Amino acid sequence: MLWINLAIIVAVVYGIYRVFTYEKFVRKMTNILRKKIIKKEIFHKVSFEELLLATVRGGETIPNPTANMKIMLSDELICFGKLENIKNRISMNP
Repeated sequence: MLWINLAIIVAVVYGIYRVFTYEKFVRKMTNILRKKIIKKEIFHKVSFEELLLATVRGGETIPNPTANMKIMLSDELICFGKLENIKNRISMNP
């Protein structure tokens, strides 16, 4: 009886392995999951041309500031990107 149970377990594990390593199946499942993720907008597309990493305000560092956070005149900004693009983005917003 033990050998039969072991044989069944090995067969099932091998079957699962074959299904998930089958390239067409994996590609199809990936496309389905990608569509569901995009449809639910779990992840939003982000442009990494200019990125505000942190703000230093009054000696306190605020990492990953939210989009609705107001930038004060005395704030120090820690940014990533081309300097010219960052200057243009900051000067665009009053």
